[in-house]
Amino acid sequence: RNTYTRIDLGVSALSNFNSEKINYDIGLQFEGYFDRYTNRELHMSILPDLNWEVADNYHANISSLLTFTSFNFDSANLNRFFLDFTPSVTYRNNQFIAQVGLKVNSYGDSTSQFRAYPHLRASYELVEKKLKASVGLIGGMEYNRWYDLIEQNRYLVRRPDIRPTSNQFHFFVGLDANFAKYFTASVNGYSKRVKDQLIFFTPEKGAFFDLLYDSSFVETGSEITLLFNKDDKIRAGFTGHFRNFQTSNIAANFGVASTQIDIFASYNFADKVWVSTEIYLYGKRTMSLDSLGNPLDQGFVADVNLSADYRFSKRISIFLELNNLLGSTYNNWHNYQVRPFDIKAGATLSF
Repeated sequence: RNTYTRIDLGVSALSNFNSEKINYDIGLQFEGYFDRYTNRELHMSILPDLNWEVADNYHANISSLLTFTSFNFDSANLNRFFLDFTPSVTYRNNQFIAQVGLKVNSYGDSTSQFRAYPHLRASYELVEKKLKASVGLIGGMEYNRWYDLIEQNRYLVRRPDIRPTSNQFHFFVGLDANFAKYFTASVNGYSKRVKDQLIFFTPEKGAFFDLLYDSSFVETGSEITLLFNKDDKIRAGFTGHFRNFQTSNIAANFGVASTQIDIFASYNFADKVWVSTEIYLYGKRTMSLDSLGNPLDQGFVADVNLSADYRFSKRISIFLELNNLLGSTYNNWHNYQVRPFDIKAGATLSF
């Protein structure tokens, strides 16, 4: 078990949003992590942002982040810094939008890294307000922090190896459609190559997760979304993720399914009763390795959930949830099983 505290304090120190030509904002942020193992991580950041109108159809922007980090993990002390600097120019003309920029990242502690990545995006409305196409090529360094990772996985080892992840390139293309009165849809395809892709791993009989890094990770895939919304009274839709992973020095992308489909539907009775269902479908995924290095796989999983809310007023409501109705026994993380069937009921009071 672990008990921890996260603190996030932010302020806009200097800003100007009144000018028609130049807008700027300089933010200051403090983030802190503290847990029962005396682990500590402190982040102090400056976030300058500048935007101005160069010409009628051209806007320039400089978005940046400078973070200084000091941490103590299981008596190990280290200081590091991270810089994200992204200048770009955006052109807008009727249905066409194009952005050209460069993302510059620098990272340093006992070692240092400096990288520059393209930042290119474009979109065009093929049919005004009905069909839009988009394409892009972007990259960048992700500054991994315990502060964020503990929210993704609560069972990390006490002294993990935390290092940045470099998204060397990420190419994407997509279509967004509003083809009927109540229907919207999107189809996106992508391919990306990542240096030091972070992968959570726990051994066959382990309890804590270590952080592994795949030196040359490639992911290609697509995402399909279809939504139906009739005046927020009847809502339904699904999102499908279809992915292929290629790892280099790590056996698999542990715990992540190549196929995942999320389905939802809800109905609103007279703004008093909300009834909804959520269905999560997961394809086969490798969870860990056995003592001989063979993959420990989990097969197809269906997780079906129902819920209902009754609202006495805008401030008071009661709810009932029936989770995992099929009683599926599966793990979200290796050795951490989801409850086969779960009932939750309660009341909500809003001030």
